[in-house]
Amino acid sequence: VYKRQGVATAAIAALSDFKNPYRNEEAAVAASATSGSEEGTVVVKGDDTTMKITVGALTPDDRQEWETLYRGYAEFYQVPMTSEILDTVWSWIFEEYYGFYALVAKNGNNRPIGLMHFREMPSPLRGKKVGFLDDLFVLPESRGTGVVDEMFKKLSKESAKNG
Repeated sequence: VYKRQGVATAAIAALSDFKNPYRNEEAAVAASATSGSEEGTVVVKGDDTTMKITVGALTPDDRQEWETLYRGYAEFYQVPMTSEILDTVWSWIFEEYYGFYALVAKNGNNRPIGLMHFREMPSPLRGKKVGFLDDLFVLPESRGTGVVDEMFKKLSKESAKNG
């Protein structure tokens, strides 16, 4: 856990300018047939099968599945969830003004199984913007399969790419 927290902290601290390619409608339409993300395969622990996990930015077409994941996250923490909250958070993801971002993990059937929300924030001690991890959720049936590791790898790659 501490190692993962260290990696997450380093990745998030370095993240200053993550760009969601789906923030404008033209990019979303042009990329609607692909996820625009890199793929990784992890071995399901305790089993001889493999599960392909793809991690990338949310697209406008992911709304229904994202909502299911986010409701699951809120339920886990026993926080009431409303349509108004869902609409607000969804809009933050696609409006550049907020500096709020999301990654989604999908299985081999292209079904979203995990989400990660993070945002920019000023760090007075560093004198620059850093990233802050707000939410991390994986469907119960997909936990322990390496999904979180793949999500942090993607976050690390994006943070390195963006300085």
